[in-house]
Amino acid sequence: MEPEYEKMYNAWLEATKKFLSPWSSAMGTSPFQTPMQMPDFGNDWSKSMEKMMFSFPSSMMFQGTAGPGATLQKDYWDLMNESIDLYKEWVDLSMSFSKVWLQTSASVFEKFSALASKSASMKPEELTKQTYNLWVEQAEGKMDQLLRDPEFSKKLSGLLSKYLDVKKKSDLITEKYLKMMNMPTRSEIDNIYKELHNISAKLSDLSSAKEEK
Repeated sequence: MEPEYEKMYNAWLEATKKFLSPWSSAMGTSPFQTPMQMPDFGNDWSKSMEKMMFSFPSSMMFQGTAGPGATLQKDYWDLMNESIDLYKEWVDLSMSFSKVWLQTSASVFEKFSALASKSASMKPEELTKQTYNLWVEQAEGKMDQLLRDPEFSKKLSGLLSKYLDVKKKSDLITEKYLKMMNMPTRSEIDNIYKELHNISAKLSDLSSAKEEK
C-alpha cells in the first residue's frame, strides 16, 4: 500500500472506531439492541468498508506521474485527505448526538420502570401515549442542552464550512478532468445556457417590436 494512502486509511479507521465506540460501550446496558449488538454487524461492516478502502487506489482515475495528469492526481489526493478530515469532523459531531441518545435512552429506561409498575391498570393506548411523552420529554431536554452548547454550535458551523470547501474543491477537480478529456465542463454548459437565454430574449424583443409596427 502506498504510504500516502496508508496514512489516509489509518485516519479513516481511527475516526470510524471513535464513531462506533459509544454504541460498543453501550452493549448489554439496554433492553433493546443497538446496531453493534446485532449478530456480526460490527465485523461485517468493518470488513466491507476495509475492502472498499483497500481496493480504491487500484480503481483511481488519475495515475499520471507527469504533465496535467500528475497535477490532477495531486489535487485528487488533497481532496481525499480533506474528505477524511471532513469525515473526522462529522464523527466528532455524531459523537455528541450518540451520547445524547444514549443518555436519553438510559433516562427513559430508568423512569419507565415506574411507569411499567402501573401498566396493569392502564389501557394500552394510555400506556403508549405516556411512553411516547416520556421519550419526547427526555429527548427534548437533552437535545436542547446540546444545541445551546457553544462548543457544539462551533463544531456544527465548522462542519458546514468544511463541507462547502470540499465540495468546491471537488467541483474544480471535475472541471479540470473534463477539460483534460476534451469534454464540456459545467461552466461551459452554463455559459451555453446563458447565451441561449440571451438569444431567446433578443428574439422575443424583436418579435414584440415587429408586432408593434
